[in-house]
Amino acid sequence: MSMKRNRSSHIFPKEVLIAPEVRDHGINDRDNHNHLRLLFRRKGSVWPRVFPYCLINTILAGVSWYYIGIRGLNVEFSQDANGYLASLLAFLVVTRVRLIYDKNMFTRGQLEKLCKSCEELVQNAISLTSHNTSRRAQQWRDKLAYMTIVLLKQTMHAHRRHSEMSNTKMTDEMEREDGANFQKPVKTAYKLRKAIVKNGLGDTFKSQPAALIRLSMSIDQYTTAYHELEGIAYLSFPFPLVQMARTILFVWLACLPLALCEQDYPLWGICLMVFLLTFGFTGLEIVSIEMSDPFGMDVTDFDLFFMAQATFEDIYIMIYNVHGMKAAEELVHKIRNPTLEALM
Repeated sequence: MSMKRNRSSHIFPKEVLIAPEVRDHGINDRDNHNHLRLLFRRKGSVWPRVFPYCLINTILAGVSWYYIGIRGLNVEFSQDANGYLASLLAFLVVTRVRLIYDKNMFTRGQLEKLCKSCEELVQNAISLTSHNTSRRAQQWRDKLAYMTIVLLKQTMHAHRRHSEMSNTKMTDEMEREDGANFQKPVKTAYKLRKAIVKNGLGDTFKSQPAALIRLSMSIDQYTTAYHELEGIAYLSFPFPLVQMARTILFVWLACLPLALCEQDYPLWGICLMVFLLTFGFTGLEIVSIEMSDPFGMDVTDFDLFFMAQATFEDIYIMIYNVHGMKAAEELVHKIRNPTLEALM
């Protein structure tokens, strides 16, 4: 008896993985092939946040052009200074975006390690003991699968909840909750190690020390990736660099219309350049803000639920193929019961 996974129908509902108040809200609808849809799509776009700045600066450019070009107002503005500011601003903004993007790619790699190590742990446990069909062996494999799912569930919940709380003013109660959330996966990983060592399966393993090391390596990989992600969750971009970039961005954008009006450009050319430059630099700054927390629920954030959902379904199918439908459904019922998790 075997079962294949169908990604279109999830075995586990969202409330099994993440608490209802911190669930995802369907953000994986990206379509990069339709250029017109991509240009004019509102969901996930920076346009709503950038357009007001573009509009204000374009109006300022039109007013400056009128007073300087038509009314003859004399405004001395160094083009060299404008060029130096533009170069420094480009360096700060682009560097920040690149650093945040690199951090997000590293975060994605660690999340993939979490899911991979969970699957490998259950796979190895089943492959090493599948010849033992006793009730005790089946209970041990079911317990390992259940604890592995709980471990991943607690990890995703801790990061999602931390992201949600970090957007508000942290109280003492919220800080205690945040610390407790990040302690749960560590405790569950320890219990998982204990369950592996005290398996009670006798001579089931051909070489028990080697088998235990093989299973423990998956937990080692998981805890290493977990602590990396915990550090990323608490790490913020250096404030002095953010302050410098914002200050120079504001000053340069405010002075940009004055610098361009001293050149021999028509009104439409000045307005178009100001609009596009404001959109470019302000848009990059807003993108860096949105990408700074990859565990939230913005469109640019990682879909933690989807990544863990695939792992949950893989483990479900493993149990289904080895123990049958009844054992697999019991696993689902145990995951849906938060009381069992508290008593684990």
